[in-house]
Amino acid sequence: MADLRLSVSELLKRVGDFVGDTNNEVPTGDALTLAQDIVARGLRRFLYPVDIRTGEGHDWSFLKQFYVITLVSGQWQYPLPTNFSELLTNPVYGDEDGLIHLDKVPPEMLMDMRVGLLSSTPPSFFAVVPYGAGATTGTFDEMWFYPIPDSDYQIKFWYRLDPLKPSAISEILPGGPKAAEAIIETCLSVAEQQENDKIGLHTQIAEKLVQQLITVDSGRDTGSLLGNLYSGLPVGKQYRNITTTWYPDE
Repeated sequence: MADLRLSVSELLKRVGDFVGDTNNEVPTGDALTLAQDIVARGLRRFLYPVDIRTGEGHDWSFLKQFYVITLVSGQWQYPLPTNFSELLTNPVYGDEDGLIHLDKVPPEMLMDMRVGLLSSTPPSFFAVVPYGAGATTGTFDEMWFYPIPDSDYQIKFWYRLDPLKPSAISEILPGGPKAAEAIIETCLSVAEQQENDKIGLHTQIAEKLVQQLITVDSGRDTGSLLGNLYSGLPVGKQYRNITTTWYPDE
């Protein structure tokens, strides 16, 4: 059986067909530029929806990511993934380390600790520090630790990701097969509003499908994730780093 997940190329074909490029291939030239703009807008709309039951934004379970940092003796600053948005859980040591939990402190406090005493033991404090807030690069994040690690340790945590822009048409869109039709219709709703200047059938279908998916996603057990980002491994076991380098930005 063919993979039912939605690819960027399939989505571009659907949008291209809607705006008049009807050769059933990925659009080219001006048609491709238009389709890419519509897809980016549609994906942003899909990824950050509002739950009409509560009037609040819904956080998709497939935007939750498990991550492992390997602390190295003598190094106290570590870059976080480029799609990092916020921590969902405090970092913890692996069960095999038998160490106490880590407490989060403001970056300024952690720097004060370093001024007072530069000791080397298993870290007991951490801070999330934004940096590189340039006009072209945007803001990235690091995780700082204190005291300085005296050996190698694994630190594990969950974080919420902000998806990055797709770089290849072969890439798979988030959410798995269950989200495919909602993504397609959300992008087509953007197309009909932008190109036809109306709120039509695609907008109505998109709203219905997204709200149905929110209902399903809201009822899921927090130990599992919707779609193609779930590692399939139970919490507390050893993981490899799982990174998703994708998704649209402005």
